[in-house]
Amino acid sequence: MRILMSATTAPEAAQIADRLSAAGHQVVRCHEPADRGLLCSALQGRACPIDDQVDLAVAVRERPTPYRELLEDGVVCAIRSHIPLVVTGVTAANPYRQWSTEIEGELTPETAQAVVGAPLRGLSQSATEALRSWLAATSRPGSGEDRVAVRRVAGGLQAQVFAPGLDGPGREVAAVRVHQSIRAADRTARAVDVTFAGD
Repeated sequence: MRILMSATTAPEAAQIADRLSAAGHQVVRCHEPADRGLLCSALQGRACPIDDQVDLAVAVRERPTPYRELLEDGVVCAIRSHIPLVVTGVTAANPYRQWSTEIEGELTPETAQAVVGAPLRGLSQSATEALRSWLAATSRPGSGEDRVAVRRVAGGLQAQVFAPGLDGPGREVAAVRVHQSIRAADRTARAVDVTFAGD
């Protein structure tokens, strides 16, 4: 995986980066250690890590504060790009709680991989609402289990639709509605693929 880590002086951050690198993952940052000031790499004329596919963002917080820290701009960009986010270290008063997975204790490569494989909450919810709204508007049979799970895969988004009552033509329209709802929320993903559970 390609993992974005926010800039921090926390010793734990260096340990996490070493652990992830040793497992074969590539760790990238928005701020290089030698940087002075608050400008990120992109604003200094270097490449933005997020422009070249990031699978996971990690914020290692050093103190309990409900505010964004000075060098956490990459975290905000990751949230806007619907990249899975882990917040670890001091997680009390985490300002990114609604978009993140909080990890207490050691962040292992296995845990990082599990976060990446989990559905994205915001996109999954909006896609599910679009699916259920369309089912209700067309009086098609639906169930409380109809839902969409959206995951980030290789820079794109993969949506898996769970709607066992749909036939072939219904699936085609549902796929379009789900695709539109995801694209409305994320215009930067390289691709949006829609599949149906059981296919």
